[in-house]
Amino acid sequence: MLRTTTNTNNIRYNSQALVQHDSRITTNTNNIRYNSQAIITHDKRIRYNSQAIITHDKKINNNSNAIISHDKEIAWNSSAIISIVDDVGYISAATIWNDKQISWNSSAILQFNNKITNNSNAIVSQDVRITTNTTDIHNNSQAIVQLDTRTTTNTNNIRYNSQALVQHDS
Repeated sequence: MLRTTTNTNNIRYNSQALVQHDSRITTNTNNIRYNSQAIITHDKRIRYNSQAIITHDKKINNNSNAIISHDKEIAWNSSAIISIVDDVGYISAATIWNDKQISWNSSAILQFNNKITNNSNAIVSQDVRITTNTTDIHNNSQAIVQLDTRTTTNTNNIRYNSQALVQHDS
């Protein structure tokens, strides 16, 4: 009987453990149910994202078509670039022609430079003449000063003669 009592006690203790475990099972079951709802919600989000991915895939596809279309525009721009290269060739030819004109103008400038040099020599020669004339003017100035003393002498003579005339008149 002792064994039965021991077994009965064990069963009773296990029953209590099962009862406690049952409440844990209930809690876990509730958690599983809540998680299931979260999984269902998440599944909906995945489904919506899948639709977004499909939509995005369509946009990628449409962009691919746009890229192909843009590729044609790039090809047309390449043709335009080739046309511009031809224009650059024309401009280059004009630049070469203009360069020749600049070269000819440079020669004209050199010839003009010689004329400037010759004129400079003429100016220097003229400067020598100006110096000579200045000396002549200086010498003439001295002559004028000498003439001025003669004028003073003559004026005195005229005055003396005037006095003589006045005396003679009285």
